[in-house]
Amino acid sequence: MNPHTIWLFVVFISGIGFVGYVLIKLVGPGKGIWLTGLLGGLASSTALTLNLAGRSRENEDYASDFTLGIVLSWAVMYVRLYLICIFLSGALAKPLALPLLLPVVPALGYALFLKIREFRDHRQKSSDFSNPFKLLPAIKFGVIFTCVMFVANAARVYLGAGALLACSFLGGAAEMDAVAFSVIDMNLKAGLPVRELVLALLFASLANTITKGGLVFFLGAKAMRRPILPAVILICLVTAGLIGYYAVL
Repeated sequence: MNPHTIWLFVVFISGIGFVGYVLIKLVGPGKGIWLTGLLGGLASSTALTLNLAGRSRENEDYASDFTLGIVLSWAVMYVRLYLICIFLSGALAKPLALPLLLPVVPALGYALFLKIREFRDHRQKSSDFSNPFKLLPAIKFGVIFTCVMFVANAARVYLGAGALLACSFLGGAAEMDAVAFSVIDMNLKAGLPVRELVLALLFASLANTITKGGLVFFLGAKAMRRPILPAVILICLVTAGLIGYYAVL
């Protein structure tokens, strides 16, 4: 693992907290958190999820806003990943449209549901927000991120291409981009079939969704646990259905 990559991930987590804090001060807590979710998804939805889940513990009045921001970042992640993939290989634009853009539908649909429910909720919320500059949680997750990526890379080296799906699942648990770069490189240089590339990305995205759901469930405020579950279940069901579809092609 490249230490620079690990440190960059830690900086992402901390930086998202700073950007979110500025947006909250500029446009208010509700809109600021949602905008943070949208912008954070463009950088790293995993880092965004970790940051907002951690901050929700000290700002529990805004648990629903944090949940919405996180779900929005998950939707943006799929769009970002699709654009990265077709930038690396334009020929993948059509084959990847369904597997990478279909999961956006349940994510955005559920985000809309959360937004409507929030609009109808007139409960008074605190206007005080805690200090976003906390490096220790980011460093802790950086260590976990390193361990997961090490195991994924080791599995790929020692088990070979036959373990592609397992390696993709392990890698996706930490970060999607590394898996995407790897399988697209294999497609361009080693002739990896598009079907296997798609399945690898789907397994990675399944693990990524489960990981981010776990971050919210175990690190976020208790008030976030119930509302985040439908998002995780919906996205996982769609992804599992796509895996079944491409597995029998």
